Amino acid sequence: MKSKIKKMSLQIGEALRLIRVFHDEAAKKTAAELKISLSSLSRIENGKKKPSPDLLGRYAMHFDIPLSGILLFAEELDEATNGGIKAGHAA
Repeated sequence: MKSKIKKMSLQIGEALRLIRVFHDEAAKKTAAELKISLSSLSRIENGKKKPSPDLLGRYAMHFDIPLSGILLFAEELDEATNGGIKAGHAA
């Protein structure tokens, strides 16, 4: 179970990082806008820290995307990196 949670943190963190980069925003600016430290943002984007539901909501509002879109994007990233096979499902 811990590995699933860690994997989910990595997926969400990578999704958050890619969204920020897509919007051509520096990490320092994003951290300031979200009212978190640059170090915290880095740890979240690298999957070393889980973002709180509140932070995910602020991220969604800041980039004007639905929270569900962030979660779906993270799931799609996982499927793409696992060759289209969902965890626990045989092809």
